[in-house]
Amino acid sequence: MTPQSPYDPEVRTLARERGTLSYTDEGVSARPADALVLIHGLPGSVRDYRWLESALRASPGRLPLRVVRLDMPGLGGSALTLAEGKHDVQSRAAFVLNTLDALGIERAVLVGHSMGGGVALTAAAAARQHEGCNVVGLGLLASVGNRPHKAYLRMPNPRPAGLLLKVPVLEKLLHKPIYDSFVRGGFPKSTPVAECVQSLRCVAALRFEHLAEAAQELSLRPLPALVSYADDDPMVEPEVGQALVDVLAAEELRFPEGGHNIQKTHAVEIAGALHHLAEQAFGLPAEMRKLA
Repeated sequence: MTPQSPYDPEVRTLARERGTLSYTDEGVSARPADALVLIHGLPGSVRDYRWLESALRASPGRLPLRVVRLDMPGLGGSALTLAEGKHDVQSRAAFVLNTLDALGIERAVLVGHSMGGGVALTAAAAARQHEGCNVVGLGLLASVGNRPHKAYLRMPNPRPAGLLLKVPVLEKLLHKPIYDSFVRGGFPKSTPVAECVQSLRCVAALRFEHLAEAAQELSLRPLPALVSYADDDPMVEPEVGQALVDVLAAEELRFPEGGHNIQKTHAVEIAGALHHLAEQAFGLPAEMRKLA
């Protein structure tokens, strides 16, 4: 179910050493340094979660939550240099963890949609060797997984395209074909060309074996996790979600319909599941435990 209206808080910016970060930060958790952190897919921005955050805010009687949405490097308003100019999931996972430290977040439940799920998965595994923010929960929505999914397999091999984009004289020639391919794939025509190009660079840098390693790391010491997906997703088949449920020992939220953008089409149901996940991950404050 989709809420009646989206929630669009003011987008904030933070000057970092490597560039400007764009994000939203709304609400207060029972413990202020706890946060639910939302990571968008490709192409995308903080606006991808406008319907889900609306549903999260309309959940009376649930654990109060600080909700942070991040624009990933090179997308939305965040500078590519925040990930050291790199497009692989490890660099973007490091960006997430370093950003949470900068925002004063000590415990996080990471939620990733589509390719953002791959970043969230990688960040959750990397956090176990990270001295700052502790990842205590993980939500994966229509996420990529530990093997190539059908949208990836339908594409011409993205790795040669990624190499060609490194040649300045060829890069501009590839912009329109790349943009056209994203529009044919179902993305709106309003998607900026530059964001389509950055997204292809990320896809070209994706190594599914790295996602498999991250999932295996998390399986050794499981954390509270939710995996949600729709059977009619045109991009990621349900078998990918099923495999993530198995390896992560995660709660499963499966829909027969809803497409790829379930963070909108099933925002209300997912918001309820994320509140439950946050309660598991952060723990209930004493006053709520008395009412439970």
